[in-house]
Amino acid sequence: MTSKTDPRRTRDCCYETFRAEHPDFIIELEGLRQFEKLALGKLSSLNARGRRAYVRTLLHCPRLATLNAYEVIRNLQQLHGVTPASIRALATRCNPYSPIRERIRTTTVVKHGRPRIVQNFGPERRLHHRLVAKVLAQLHPPRPEQFLFNGGDAGGPRGHRSSLP
Repeated sequence: MTSKTDPRRTRDCCYETFRAEHPDFIIELEGLRQFEKLALGKLSSLNARGRRAYVRTLLHCPRLATLNAYEVIRNLQQLHGVTPASIRALATRCNPYSPIRERIRTTTVVKHGRPRIVQNFGPERRLHHRLVAKVLAQLHPPRPEQFLFNGGDAGGPRGHRSSLP
């Protein structure tokens, strides 16, 4: 049972509100997800020179930037009061080859009695990170034995323990 302060409930509530207010944009996002899947899949069929040029094209693609801008805002749980126009405005500022003038908030968190510094990036920098990470993951996918890159293996520790005498 989720409580009223559960972050999943807040995110789902904001998403449902956004979805109800902007159904056309949600339909457009589904098309953009298909485009992204096809565009990233094309990378594996190109030679090195073609791949390099296509990566530049992908990183400047406004359609991919729009989809990833929406996903960044949704993951930041900032969908409340956001419009499709503001998401597109964020996407138009996406240029991974130029510096970002966005502030980075730095805070100190104490965990287990030890302080550590945590940096909180804004939506523009996260958009750049997400877009570049998707392209890099497609270019250099993790090997099958690197199961932690793919979310881990739920049966890993049990399987390991069961193999012990």
